[in-house]
Amino acid sequence: MKKVIWAIVIIAVLVLLVGLKMKRREVVVQREQGSIPVEVEIAKRMDMENWVWFSGVVQGIDQTPIFPDLPGRFLRYVVKEGSYVKKGDVVAYLEREVPGVKIKPVPVKAPITGIVSINSLDKGFPVMQNTPVATVARINRVKVSFQIPSGLRLKKNDPVYLVTSDGKKIYGRITFISYFVDPKTGTRRVITEFENKNRKVLPGDFVRVYVRNLNVKNVVALPVNAVLGVEEKFVFLVKNGKAFQTSVKTGAMNNSFIQILEGVTEGDTVIVVGQEIVRDGSRVEIRGIND
Repeated sequence: MKKVIWAIVIIAVLVLLVGLKMKRREVVVQREQGSIPVEVEIAKRMDMENWVWFSGVVQGIDQTPIFPDLPGRFLRYVVKEGSYVKKGDVVAYLEREVPGVKIKPVPVKAPITGIVSINSLDKGFPVMQNTPVATVARINRVKVSFQIPSGLRLKKNDPVYLVTSDGKKIYGRITFISYFVDPKTGTRRVITEFENKNRKVLPGDFVRVYVRNLNVKNVVALPVNAVLGVEEKFVFLVKNGKAFQTSVKTGAMNNSFIQILEGVTEGDTVIVVGQEIVRDGSRVEIRGIND
């Protein structure tokens, strides 16, 4: 009796497997005979940009250490951290010791107008003429310098921006690009300047500066994923319900779009979803049109 039951179970499993296999074949045949669902985009003209960022440290537009004219021992500061001073204002005093001679404290003066950052020297600390007592900077405008790869083509006065800690953008421009490449790093030095009237950034802040390395106008472009192939690039156009493989020549590219120089014209219908599974001449059904 048990043998009969097991035989029935085995036969039932075999029938089920055969049925599933036939059903799978039926679905494949239906797919081959039917249309492949795809999404498309109508090729259009657009302006393409791309921005890349580099790290740098903020400096005042004019920024310099404050050195004493004579050596001595530190006596006291007469300004506080962050004070505004004018050129020639006294920042600190030093005392000089000459046996048998009484000498007035020696003033240390600001060489430019700006905001002071003191170096917090202790009273009696020996100060030489090359010892900075403080730093003064004009920060209504600031600058940030950084290094760029030699192959990145930027120009003086190109637009730039940085993002402050509260997420706001400060716009500026490139004011200097070194002509020569550093042979050790393969990079060139760039200096950028920004308005900073509200003191959104301060000297010493680490920031990211964004520069535009792509700016092309009124070109035919497609989503990057629409273009297939490595050496020979191509797309699939839809015409009369069929997909047609079409070779293209590409140009500039950013993170989202790629410029099409040849092969696609404005108004063409290009597959952007499903292009990996269609073949030249496949029947397709448009399920969506991307904006």
